Amino acid sequence: MPPQDAKVFATTQLDRLLAFFPRVDGKASFVLALNVALLGVMAVNFPIRHIGSPRACAGIIAALLLILSFWQLCVVFFPDLKSGEKRSLIYFGDIASLGWRGYHKALKDASEDDLLEDLTCQVWRNAEILRIKFDHTRSAMIFTLIALPFWLALVSAAALRAGKFAIGS
Repeated sequence: MPPQDAKVFATTQLDRLLAFFPRVDGKASFVLALNVALLGVMAVNFPIRHIGSPRACAGIIAALLLILSFWQLCVVFFPDLKSGEKRSLIYFGDIASLGWRGYHKALKDASEDDLLEDLTCQVWRNAEILRIKFDHTRSAMIFTLIALPFWLALVSAAALRAGKFAIGS
């Protein structure tokens, strides 16, 4: 593939990858909001005086699973953005550290091959970060889904105990 075609392809690929980041972050934000809501309801309904009861055990299990989900979300929201093997003329962290004069000089001094290498490196690095974010968002969702039956057991038992609804009436 001629270098110019390779640059166009790599630029298109980088743009495509960057478009996926908001999608993953949106899903992770939803899971975060759901986890906070679930923990809030649990805090109100947790039987602190009956810590050994089955509903307390269900609440503890749900809370532990939600904490694991939060841990996964931390990786999603704070990914490792380490730069590659050399300074990039595309990565914002490296650009900012160069200063505008340093960036201008580095850009003027870069060959077409240097720019193509930098571009392909950024495509690969962003794909790697996106994969990590996707995998951890998926894990967070799974932990939250596993927590739901335990959460439901806690809340249902609390409602029954408070007389909010009766079975068989």
